[in-house]
Amino acid sequence: MKINIIFFIILFSLFTIVGLIGLIKYCIIIDKINEWELVDGIIVKNFISNEINESIDSGGKQMVYKPIIYYKYTVGGKEYLNDSNNNILNAKIYYGNKKHVEKYLNKYMEEESVKIIYNKNNPQESIIETDFFGMKLSIFCFFIILLLIGIIGNTIIIMKYYKTIL
Repeated sequence: MKINIIFFIILFSLFTIVGLIGLIKYCIIIDKINEWELVDGIIVKNFISNEINESIDSGGKQMVYKPIIYYKYTVGGKEYLNDSNNNILNAKIYYGNKKHVEKYLNKYMEEESVKIIYNKNNPQESIIETDFFGMKLSIFCFFIILLLIGIIGNTIIIMKYYKTIL
């Protein structure tokens, strides 16, 4: 029984540690991006890239689809070209369903105006504003969930352990 308790305490502690580290890194990135500037941009091209990945669930290979969006924007008279796969969060969006990618890309049609957030110290570093909000929210929620699982899990185990020895 003690081995099970130790295992679960270690497991939930790892959830807590990963959650905390993730939230700290998240806060550092958000703080950095809050100093960035906003500019108008234009979607140049969008397409679907596909590749075969090893599937953890099925143990085999699976085709995954990745939306790629090229956009351009001008800062200080210089035009920059960037793509959605090259961003500060290093967030890569993959889908197992091609229809989901097509639906996502429909929000970014060619020649459409978009808002771009760029690093004023390095204007080549940028991200599409709407993508950034979605990534911010999902990353924050992910690390909060890990942190809560770790804290609640350890609390329950410790309470059960003390209840059995009292």
